[in-house]
Amino acid sequence: MEKPVHIFKELTPDCKSCIIDNLSEKTNYKITITAVTEEYFFQHKIKEIRKLPKFILEPVPWLPNACIEAMTSGTDSASNLEWKLKHDNSILLTWKPPKCYGTNKLINQVVCYSEILPDTNSMAMQVPLQSNARTYKISNLKLGSKCKS
Repeated sequence: MEKPVHIFKELTPDCKSCIIDNLSEKTNYKITITAVTEEYFFQHKIKEIRKLPKFILEPVPWLPNACIEAMTSGTDSASNLEWKLKHDNSILLTWKPPKCYGTNKLINQVVCYSEILPDTNSMAMQVPLQSNARTYKISNLKLGSKCKS
């Protein structure tokens, strides 16, 4: 198990927000805001604020603080994609829809397919689907043709 990385940001006493950059996608974070008092500096004999990050990594019960847990946004792709030949000229696709994390929201899905022809770049068909779709039937395919996704 990896040791957690601590990020330290110095904020002014009147600060009401801050941006934490370079976070990893789909990752849980514990965020703590601690009010550091003069008493803390005196007790730890800290004379310069740049030495503070070494001391503040562990919570101090008598320093006022607030803590939240948050997850960064991200989206997993659809999974478990399978196909079945339904008739001579149609294929039924089934899959598990994409999963979104954080503030991401799945708007819709698109099924893309095209016939595989030797020495040509055929145009792919694009079919928009609802965000909760789990199946799609590709119909009216040429007999004996192959499709690529």
